[in-house]
Amino acid sequence: MKISRSELALAVLIFSASACGGGAGTGTIKLVTKGDESITAPIPADSPAKTGFVDGWVVTYKKFLVVIKATTIADSTSKVLVKQPNGLIYDLKRPGPFIVQDVPGIAAGKYEKVSYAVGFDAQFQLVPDAITVPDATLMRNNQFGLYVEGNATKGSLSKEFQWGFTLDTLYEGCAKNGVSGVTVVKDGTETVELTMRGDHLFLDNLASSDAKLRFEAIASADSPTDGTISLEELSKVSLSTIPGMPYGAGGSSEVKTLKDFVFASSRTLGHYRGDGECTSKPQ
Repeated sequence: MKISRSELALAVLIFSASACGGGAGTGTIKLVTKGDESITAPIPADSPAKTGFVDGWVVTYKKFLVVIKATTIADSTSKVLVKQPNGLIYDLKRPGPFIVQDVPGIAAGKYEKVSYAVGFDAQFQLVPDAITVPDATLMRNNQFGLYVEGNATKGSLSKEFQWGFTLDTLYEGCAKNGVSGVTVVKDGTETVELTMRGDHLFLDNLASSDAKLRFEAIASADSPTDGTISLEELSKVSLSTIPGMPYGAGGSSEVKTLKDFVFASSRTLGHYRGDGECTSKPQ
């Protein structure tokens, strides 16, 4: 059978459209990050909404320095569409959102797998207006992936804390309201927010959805009393000696002290599109 030039041209056009995703077109994925209200504003004492500290403390962050890296978006077959080339460093006490990556030309469709990591990256880059050079130098010199600095008050009492974390944490399987990943629409821009929550550092249970915010035991660790609570002081407080034993380690035999607990809590700060959840694990 002889094929005409017009028929051949049509066949090539159909094949080309199929190879490019069936003619579905492309869109843009815009990755951003920000700190939620518990970072940018004081975390209050307990309120009717149960969003504050049950023991009457108020915590205000002064700095919330974080390195976000290895952000990946992939389809159901684990084919990677977006891969962040270098870690980026932010002070999420500053109002965001801040750009992580802007990726045009993504074939329209559903991409079920979103993941990202928090941890030191020797090649991290500064984001304009997102952090000062001295703070970035602090992170680099200490190989921190996360550093928090803040103040806690209760009546006339006032405590300071300055904690640096070298842990490397992967957040994967990110979803919100049961919907995982991201959907790209033809000619549209889909914004994906990687949200950090500062209140999770002070929850009293690593596994329960009914966890409460507490600071009293952390404040009491300041000994001798100098107004600043160090991680070394937290390491001297066994969870089993805290009155009422309010802290739940989620069955982990490795979490024995308040320092262990705070370090484990630091792996729960990463969220997705606000209050969406990710599964976290060491890496």
